[in-house]
Formats: sequence, structure tokens, C-alpha cells
Amino acid sequence: MIIGNAECRSVHFTGIFGSGMSALAQYLRFQGIAVSGSDRLLAGEDVASVRQSLEGLGCTIVNQDGSGVSADTDVVCVSTAIEESNPDIAAAHAHGLPVVHRSDLLAAIIASKRTIAVAGTSGKSTVTAMIFEFLTACGKSPSLISGAPLRRLEKQGLIGNAFSGGSDLLVVEADESDGTLVKYSPEAAVILNISKDHKDVDEVRGFLRRLF
Repeated sequence: MIIGNAECRSVHFTGIFGSGMSALAQYLRFQGIAVSGSDRLLAGEDVASVRQSLEGLGCTIVNQDGSGVSADTDVVCVSTAIEESNPDIAAAHAHGLPVVHRSDLLAAIIASKRTIAVAGTSGKSTVTAMIFEFLTACGKSPSLISGAPLRRLEKQGLIGNAFSGGSDLLVVEADESDGTLVKYSPEAAVILNISKDHKDVDEVRGFLRRLF
């Protein structure tokens, strides 16, 4: 996986239990990339199943104190929710490692596949799941990166928000909440609706136009 000019064979996720971050972490593990991660809710009972699933895929889960970042790490991935003062970011700087936003990693994945990106203020997870299931039923064997779990995937022992298929098709949920979807260049974009939520309507329209 190439992000910018960096080849990523080992990625550390800060806030790995988040729905978007856990989906990316799973997808990279499915591709054989080494994954570690930390989360401030490490000991929380409500994330125990997510932790178990990630560790079952071979992800190394550690405290959010910078200890999971080492010279063997290629990239540290963060979301908009992670503060610059986070110990993992400090450790990355100490080792001279790049810190990339979740959206940059997703953009690199999108560029590597024939991707269908689903965007809009509401209904993204549902329509993403529908497209994934339609393509699966048609024997197209797509991959998935979503913000919500699918029950069928949960029954397979997965978290349910990511899957690696056998084709070059990928279905992703493209969130507009922080404006980062302008980084994506999918083969096809599905725009569901636009209303005031995280951003003003005119600003969201500007983001969505760039998907075409």
C-alpha cells in the first residue's frame, strides 16, 4: 500500500476501535499488512468484542501511550478526533514517521480498486450495505469498507464493517462530516441526499461536486 510517497507494510492506528478506523484496520490485515493500534477505551466492556475480532485477525492492540509506535512502524494513522498532543503522534514524530489522516489511507485504497463511493447526509451505511449485498448476490465478490456492521458478516465472526472480496470491486461509505471526501476519486459516486448536519448545505454541495 502506497500513501503519498510512503510504502506502508506496517500501520499503527490511533483510535482503532472507532467504526471508520476499525474498518480500515481490518481491510489492511486482509491484504497482509501488519497492523497495530491503540485506543483510549482499551479496557471498555462495550468494545471488548471489537478488540477480540481485531486481535483475532492479528492486530496488536496496546495502550494509547506511544508504546505501539516504533521504528518498525511505517505510518501512524489518525482521525479528526485525535488531538495533536496524543502520545502516539509524539512517538511518531520522535521516530521520524509520517502521520496520515484516515481519509488519506482510504483515498489510497479507493485509488487501488474499482470503487463505488456512497455519500450523502443520511442513509450512507444502509445503501453501502445494499450495493455490497447486490454485487455479492450477483457473484461479483466485492470488498467493503463501511461505517456500520452488516449482520451477515457479523455471523462470520467479523466486526462486520469491512470485507475483502476476490475481485477488484470495492464499495465504501464516504463520509462528508469533516470535508475529507474531496480526496477520493472513485470510479462511481452515489449521492443520496444533502441537508444541514455537520456542514452548511452549500459547503457540502461543493464537496460532493468534486466526486464527479
